[in-house]
Amino acid sequence: MLDFNSMDGLRLCSLSYFDIVDYQKGMPFSSFIQSIDTQKLRSDPFYEDMRNFLHTMDFSRYDDFIITEYVNYNNKSGLVFFVIENSEQMIVVFRGSEYLDELHHECGWEDWRDNLEIFLGVTRQQLEVSQWFNQLETDKKIILCGHSKGGNLALYLGVTCTDDKLDQITNILTMNAPGINDDMMIQYQERLADERFLNKCMLIENEHDCVSSFFNHIKAPIIYASVFSNNSINDVIANHQPYAFKFEKGELILKDKKSVLPIILDQMINKVLAKQNREFKVKLIDQLMEYVSGNLQKEELYHVVLYHLGKRRALFDGYGEDEIKTIEVDTLLNGLTDSIKKQLEEVPSMLGKMFDELNITIKNKISEIRGETDEK
Repeated sequence: MLDFNSMDGLRLCSLSYFDIVDYQKGMPFSSFIQSIDTQKLRSDPFYEDMRNFLHTMDFSRYDDFIITEYVNYNNKSGLVFFVIENSEQMIVVFRGSEYLDELHHECGWEDWRDNLEIFLGVTRQQLEVSQWFNQLETDKKIILCGHSKGGNLALYLGVTCTDDKLDQITNILTMNAPGINDDMMIQYQERLADERFLNKCMLIENEHDCVSSFFNHIKAPIIYASVFSNNSINDVIANHQPYAFKFEKGELILKDKKSVLPIILDQMINKVLAKQNREFKVKLIDQLMEYVSGNLQKEELYHVVLYHLGKRRALFDGYGEDEIKTIEVDTLLNGLTDSIKKQLEEVPSMLGKMFDELNITIKNKISEIRGETDEK
C-alpha cells in the first residue's frame, strides 16, 4: 500500500493541470505521464514551466496504478479531476483554477466565477463533486488531494461526506488551497472538531503563498520553503504554483512560518472583509464577477482591472502598467495605508463609517505584524 506523503501530493497535483487526451478507463497511469511531453500546450507559460517541473520527478511509485475515471467539465462548470487506483487504494486528484485558454479555447473563466462563489456559500463545482462522491461505490481506501481550488474541493468532500465515506478516507491533502467559509465553519462544526477527520488532513502551504490566506483554516498548515523570493507581484503569482515548492533529495524543506504578505492578507480577508454583512459582500462579488463573465483574454482582463484600480485605488498612483508587474511588495505595503483615506473619499457617505473602521483595523494589523516581524 502506498504510504501517501507531501511529495506524492506535489507530483499528482502538478500532473492534474494536464489533460488526459486519449482517456480510456483502465489505462495505465504511466501512459498518461509519458504523454505529457507530446501534448499541445496552452499559450500561458505556466504549462511549459509545469512540464519542466514534472521532468524533475520520479513517478515509479505509481507503476501499479491505472486510471479509472477522468472528468473534464471545462467550458461548463470548470470541474476537472482524475481517479487512479491499484488493488488497495483509490486516489482522487482535483485540478486547480485555470485561466482563459486563449490559444485552443478549451476553458474560460469558469473556475474564477466558482472561486468568487465561495464568499457567498456553496459553489457549483462543490455541488457537482459532492454528487459524484456520494454516488461512488468502492471498498478501497480513498485519498483526496488537490492544489489551490482543487485542494478546496478535496477539503469540501472531507467536511461534508457521510461518516461511512469518512471511514474510507485515509488522507486529505491540500496544497496552497483556500480554506472554508464562515457558513461552513458553523454548519459543520461537529465534523471540524472531530479528531478522526482532522488527523486525516494535511494542509501544505508555500511560505509565500497568498491564496491559502483566503477563508478559514481547519487546522495549522505545514509550511514549506519556496524557490522564489517575494519581492514583486510576479513573485507573488509564482509562489502560488506547484513548481514554487523547494525540495532536496526528494523531500520538501520545512519553514517555521509564513512571510509577512500572506499574514496581512489573511487578516484583511478573514478578519475584515469576511465579517462584513452579506449585502456588502454580494455587491463586491457582483463587481468582481463582471471581470470574469466575458471572454476577455488575460491581457485584456488585466487592462480592465487596472483601469478600475486606477479610478478607485490610489494605491497604484504613479505606476505604469508594466511597472505594476514588478512593483516591490514593501512599496505596496507602505502605500496601502496611505491610499485608504483617498479610497474613502470615493465611497458613498452611507458606507463611510464602515470604511473608517476598516482603515483603522488594517493599519493596526499591519503595524502589529510588522512589529512582530522586527522583533524576530
